[in-house]
Amino acid sequence: MASRLNVLIVVSSTDRRGAEVEGSQLAEELRVRGHVAQCVALAPGQSSGLAVETLGPTARSLRTLRAL
Repeated sequence: MASRLNVLIVVSSTDRRGAEVEGSQLAEELRVRGHVAQCVALAPGQSSGLAVETLGPTARSLRTLRAL
């Protein structure tokens, strides 16, 4: 029996772009398979996009870096 993985996937923003969508979908697929997986964004995107937690106001802000 395989052990459960605990995975954090970090994407750059909540914008609905290729890598961000793939990261979000990967987290969901891992959860379906019994693993603990979370997808977070470094910062909000320019438009409404993925429903993932954001770590801070910008990708390089102190708040974002502390959250990582």
